[in-house]
Amino acid sequence: MIFNIPYTYFNFWFDYALTVYLTVNGCLCLAYIIFWLVCRNGGGKLKALSLSVVPSCIFLFSGIVSANIPLVVFSVMFAVFHIFLSCKNSDFL
Repeated sequence: MIFNIPYTYFNFWFDYALTVYLTVNGCLCLAYIIFWLVCRNGGGKLKALSLSVVPSCIFLFSGIVSANIPLVVFSVMFAVFHIFLSCKNSDFL
């Protein structure tokens, strides 16, 4: 987030949260890269789901761990629409 709206951002809410935040987001980014490498030439359901679910998980996890209410709200909206559109474009739905 570029700026924080007062009373909507509460920072990390447990000890070692920054370590967990960086580790989980790093693993999710690595998973995204692996899925992209595996699916780059082909299309289909696996590509549509993996390349839309993983970024959604990154944003949602970041919002929950950092206790950022606007990020959680917008990441849920992003997840719903991104997954729906990706599946629709790949003829999954």
